[in-house]
Amino acid sequence: MGLDSRQFLSKLQGDLAAGSIEIAGFPDTCVRLLVELKDDFVSTQTLERLVRSDPALSQRVISMANSAAYQSSTGPTTTLSGAIARIGLAALRTVVLAYAFASLRDMKLYKPVQGRMGDIWARCVALATFARALSLQVEGRRVDRDAMILGGMLSGVGKIYLLAEMAAHEEVLNDFAAVEHLLQTWHVKLTRTMLKGWEFPDSVVRAATNYESARDPSSDDPVTDLLYVAGIFVDAKGDASSVASRLPLVAPAMRLGLATVNPEAVLGAAAQEAASFGGALA
Repeated sequence: MGLDSRQFLSKLQGDLAAGSIEIAGFPDTCVRLLVELKDDFVSTQTLERLVRSDPALSQRVISMANSAAYQSSTGPTTTLSGAIARIGLAALRTVVLAYAFASLRDMKLYKPVQGRMGDIWARCVALATFARALSLQVEGRRVDRDAMILGGMLSGVGKIYLLAEMAAHEEVLNDFAAVEHLLQTWHVKLTRTMLKGWEFPDSVVRAATNYESARDPSSDDPVTDLLYVAGIFVDAKGDASSVASRLPLVAPAMRLGLATVNPEAVLGAAAQEAASFGGALA
């Protein structure tokens, strides 16, 4: 029997208190990989064996390793072991989750929310690609680009979890105001809980959950600043004049020296970044 909005919120609060935040329907390979990846000393051979059992996931890992974000002077890698070694455990977790979320969108169980799930994931990937493009324009600041890229990609996992939970409750889905309130009010706490449960580094958790508050004048974290500015580009949907008018007005852009950056150049660079990720994060 479906829940109404009040009952759904009560269940959500109980699940958070109990630490039982799991998305039903993750592929078995992804579940096993996420368990293995909790061990910082897991062998490449173990990871390779699990990834290799799913050809589509294998291709995503190799695509990620050959993207602009992880390019190497040694050239493209064609082996799974080489790809895993190149991107590292945190990025591998992200590819695994991207594949798992793509699988969810194809499940009948989540049909009522498939479109919204896809939109949220697409925004996360765009956030990461714009942040990386912007980071190349920043001088004199040390930026943890891994945390920035992964934090951007994973910033929407709390919303995806909420939508997955709502899918079985028609009364909740039909209460549009409640849906938006739940997504905006609870997604950060859920994202933090999920990323900590998957044992992402603290730097990634901070990036994914703090960037929306980077407009605070007291903030001084270049990673969250870059993600905040990237969000301006994403929300502008290609309107360079809109971006140009907003950047001089926001503290993160001023702190980074990006208040007068050429939006057209960033849009072009981000498009190349997105293309380089290929099918790794679709």
